[in-house]
Amino acid sequence: MSTVAKKRVKSIFRADLNAEITSLPVRTLKSVADILIHLENQAIRKCRENGPSSDNDNLAKVQEVLTASQPIEPGSFGGYRYRELGRQALATAEAQISALQGRTCEVQALMLINGWRVAERLWLPLQADCKTPLFIVNFLEDLWGFDSGQLVVNGWTLARHRRQFVLIQADIGILLARQQSLMELSNTLERDLGCWLCQFAKILEKLDEDSAP
Repeated sequence: MSTVAKKRVKSIFRADLNAEITSLPVRTLKSVADILIHLENQAIRKCRENGPSSDNDNLAKVQEVLTASQPIEPGSFGGYRYRELGRQALATAEAQISALQGRTCEVQALMLINGWRVAERLWLPLQADCKTPLFIVNFLEDLWGFDSGQLVVNGWTLARHRRQFVLIQADIGILLARQQSLMELSNTLERDLGCWLCQFAKILEKLDEDSAP
């Protein structure tokens, strides 16, 4: 029984999740900056497609707060603790993965009834949006201090999961360049990207469970 109890209380996080955030390490701020740059690029792309949006103003305000070089004053985030801030980011990533799963199914179907130019136009924003939860997990890794190589779900580490997305992007890029079979492209989205998103959801679920109070 004592061994079981020890396993239950053992944490995969190096940070004290119950501690109040007073400052963020340089590495964590770098992760925040990476997220903001990615979101800014997304906003620019969407502006080109849909026209100006007030989202850019909101993004600028977030960037001003999170990229400040000075230590965070106690209470400036309402007494945020590492657990609270991280779990809010985690909930955002989980919602994104859920939306991406539905969107992947839609894109897969649309690719079958449209030409290659439309297929590429559908893939590029989907590819970019799939990177957003990866950036968020990078931030969580730095904030909570866990090792991506030790976070294992069904024998699949987070580190391996990141590498898998690189391979999926390469495979889809080759199919788009060859333009031989829309069916093969659609099947690759369903088989590879669909499974990747499903596994991502399980990884986030484990992080959710392990970080629960």
